[in-house]
Amino acid sequence: MLYTVDVEAWTARKIAAFLTARPDAPDGIIVSNEWYDPGQAPVWYVVVRYDPGARDRFREDAAGLGITIIGDPDDIAGLETNRVANLIAAYLQLLPAVEQGNPYADLTDVSGPARIDDESGRPVRYLTANAVLVGTPTQL
Repeated sequence: MLYTVDVEAWTARKIAAFLTARPDAPDGIIVSNEWYDPGQAPVWYVVVRYDPGARDRFREDAAGLGITIIGDPDDIAGLETNRVANLIAAYLQLLPAVEQGNPYADLTDVSGPARIDDESGRPVRYLTANAVLVGTPTQL
């Protein structure tokens, strides 16, 4: 299967645009497909990972998304980090749409946010989503 977009980067851009447009989102939140160690990450950081799944012979692939939300070090109880993670989880369900370059045909489920205990002491949450992606079949 050949995708016309980088799924991780496309998803990160969409989540960043969504959060930037929301007045209740933290200022300066960075969304990327590049990993940061939570102890070294900027104040608010979201990492999008694409985990390829089973491919079929048609135009669809099953895939997984993993999204890590690294919260503000001052959010000791993690309440704001939970809120941001839940906003992202809700937004993910809106990704499948008829839109030029959109790789998502369906999002079958979203799980989380799960709390991740990190030695840095920062609040970290993790979401997963199972997606069906569309692309262009390739011939060998």
